[in-house]
Amino acid sequence: MTLDCNPKQLAFVAAYTSGPTIGNAAASCIEAGYSPESAPDLVEHPAVRKAIDDIRTEAEALSKITKAKAMGELGRIAFTDIREIITWKSVVVETGDVDDDGVPLTRTETQVSLTEWARLNPSAAAAIAEIRQTKDGLSVKMHSKVAALTELGRHLGVAQKFAHTGPTGEGPVETITRGMTSEEAGEFYRRTLDEG
Repeated sequence: MTLDCNPKQLAFVAAYTSGPTIGNAAASCIEAGYSPESAPDLVEHPAVRKAIDDIRTEAEALSKITKAKAMGELGRIAFTDIREIITWKSVVVETGDVDDDGVPLTRTETQVSLTEWARLNPSAAAAIAEIRQTKDGLSVKMHSKVAALTELGRHLGVAQKFAHTGPTGEGPVETITRGMTSEEAGEFYRRTLDEG
């Protein structure tokens, strides 16, 4: 690997395969001293491509984690519907009070229940970050769909830019792909995972 790449190309390979610029060709170019416009040619340069592939193959062999497996796990988080994990229904309950005619007063409450663990499919289980019982009832926290979609887009080469909205920065992604709506991007990611 090192015999075929010059030092600047090796700096790009290092930036592209590890650290904060991993998988981002334009940012890796800047990190290595190239212009971002060099990214397409540099990534496809035979010696650079071989160096990247060699590093990834070695990392996969050492960790037993493949890109397909990692993307599959991201897909589980991105595409799991919370209805696979919990169910909720409205029920009428008596308040314990009666009206002027002696008729019991009622109110409508929403009851939430967790799908039995044995019946929970593996994809849904993988999407759960936390389950806990609070004084107010059951609390189920899911892993961030936005983060999973963004990461999938980055690895698939379709992510362009994104902006989290909302006071906590976890709102919807405003733009996650080149010219795609979030629904189109979601369908594209699903197809890519199904095909891969």
